[in-house]
Amino acid sequence: MSENSTEIIASLISDFHNDNPDIRERAVVQVLDYAAEAVAPLIAALDIENANVRHMAVWALGEIGDMRSVQPLIKRLTDEDERVQDWAARALGEMKATESVLALIDLLQSDRPSTRRNAAAALGWIGDTAAIESLVRLLNDPDSLVRSSAATSLGRLQDDRAIDALADLLKDPDNWTRSQAAHALGEIGNEKAVPVLFGALEDAGEWVRYNAVWALGSIGASAAFEPLVTLLHNDDSVNVRRGAAEALGVLGDKRAVPELEQSMSNEDTQNLKRVIQQAMEILKRRQG
Repeated sequence: MSENSTEIIASLISDFHNDNPDIRERAVVQVLDYAAEAVAPLIAALDIENANVRHMAVWALGEIGDMRSVQPLIKRLTDEDERVQDWAARALGEMKATESVLALIDLLQSDRPSTRRNAAAALGWIGDTAAIESLVRLLNDPDSLVRSSAATSLGRLQDDRAIDALADLLKDPDNWTRSQAAHALGEIGNEKAVPVLFGALEDAGEWVRYNAVWALGSIGASAAFEPLVTLLHNDDSVNVRRGAAEALGVLGDKRAVPELEQSMSNEDTQNLKRVIQQAMEILKRRQG
């Protein structure tokens, strides 16, 4: 590291002390230009008493993604400042730091919903199936954002052990949580989920229905043809109709072509017309 860059990095980190959040955030953006050169000074900044400095340092280290920062970031998972805890979890998740899995699992029992939510998200990004059972238990969390974060991560982990719990989550009172449960089942991709996804096609939540449609297409559920055609023609949501068209294209059933043609003639939304056209082209190519 040159003497000039050392001084510049030190000056930027000193700006982390500033009471003006715009100045602090601008300093973070600028320190990222120094990437690996800035890692050691940023790690040192994690021990500074000022919480704003630690927060900015954790943020910057997460963006840089240098593995030298993994252990110092794990230490910050129990920082007294909530922002530092949360951003440390995010950083470790984005870095896919498998060394942090046990510490993140412990954080799933935090008293703070945001900490549980970010720890759950980080475990999904890391992709270690050792977290499956802990994330399944988190689906019963009293906070809906925590439940949805756990569902999203279970989808990323793609482990069949989560199917039954995610199926139960389709009855959650929160729309977004049900939506994420449906999407997660699609990511896991096991046909065992098809019956409960059929039920989700009648959900009052637009995005629940959309994600159930997407999931059925992702799983390749040929039995979904008739329900998808019904949604294509009759659902009130343009997003659900779009999802149905996409899923019919993915399933590859040639019976979908006349249904898509009919839908094309009835639709006046240009974006949806393009999706329908793409689905028909996919089907016609498959027919040779």
